[in-house]
Amino acid sequence: MYSVIFAVVLSVASMVATTAILSLVMFSGLRRLDNLTADDVLRDWDMQLALLAPEQRERARLMPPAEVISAMVRRTPRRWSAARAIARR
Repeated sequence: MYSVIFAVVLSVASMVATTAILSLVMFSGLRRLDNLTADDVLRDWDMQLALLAPEQRERARLMPPAEVISAMVRRTPRRWSAARAIARR
């Protein structure tokens, strides 16, 4: 009887662990994709600014498009950023 209960508990625990690992992989992949798209938007904005004359560039920097502002917000450091910075050293 205890072996059946143990088997059920073990199978439920393995399903929970598998689901947790898969969701962690999915969310980290989505975060990386979000960061890459934000980097692309900001890089394109920098290239557009480089093509403008200096006075137009300053005017454009004061009023960036909504997607550029959104990319700036998305690129702000998330939690654990200090731990990641230490790990990179």
